[in-house]
This record gives sequence, C-alpha cells and structure tokens, in this order.
Amino acid sequence: MGVTKEDVEAAVAAAVSPTHLVVTDTSGG
Repeated sequence: MGVTKEDVEAAVAAAVSPTHLVVTDTSGG
C-alpha cells in the first residue's frame, strides 16, 4: 500500500476543509 497523489490531495483537502472530508471520504472509499 503506497501513498498516491489522491491520498495526498485528500489529506490536504481534509486539513483545509474538514467538512468536505466526510463527503470526500465516503465517495473516495
């Protein structure tokens, strides 16, 4: 399991917009 660009972007997006994390996490799962 390696860290992909999407994982990094998701982490950055989560740090910037914690509210969007729920939507992104559910859709990205």
